[in-house]
Amino acid sequence: MSLAAGAEPALVNDLDLAVWTRGETYRGNHLVDGWSVPAGSPDRLNNLEYARISAPGTTAVVTVTAANLPGDGIPYNADLTVAM
Repeated sequence: MSLAAGAEPALVNDLDLAVWTRGETYRGNHLVDGWSVPAGSPDRLNNLEYARISAPGTTAVVTVTAANLPGDGIPYNADLTVAM
């Protein structure tokens, strides 16, 4: 997890993983007994996410969405991300 001064929890960039296959959407870290289950809410506490699908289809669409991206990813750089 990335650390931000005074943050609780100390999450800097919140990226959300989603995998669509066989007509179902699986969200990152939404697991039961170690396997991904359809639906669920995006994980807002971890910036490391994964999906483990027991019976994926022949096609999968993987998306990563930025739910909150306040930092530019350069350590010790005080500049915030600037939209161009």
